[in-house]
Amino acid sequence: ARMVETTHAFLEALCYRIVVEEKDGGNWLEPLLRLGAEAALAKVQATRTFEHCAREAAHLYGGNAYVKGNRVEHLYRQVLSLAIPGGSEDVMVDAAARLSLKGKL
Repeated sequence: ARMVETTHAFLEALCYRIVVEEKDGGNWLEPLLRLGAEAALAKVQATRTFEHCAREAAHLYGGNAYVKGNRVEHLYRQVLSLAIPGGSEDVMVDAAARLSLKGKL
């Protein structure tokens, strides 16, 4: 629950900052580009949280979690496919670190 709450708060804060900047007269893309490092870290945090939740659900379901057609099995298979588009975790963390060094975090 701690990881889910942390991720939710992080995503909510990021969305709030984008909405506030959009209301100031800009479009939604410019603030998102300015907050690129934070968006990358939010993606990493969200995918790690999803992977943790899927793994814990698989532990709870035991062997049934690996039976094809089970919802937990489907989610567990989807973890990697959802993490890869847009960049894998190590690429996203590296990009965020580079933007941070440039003072854009």
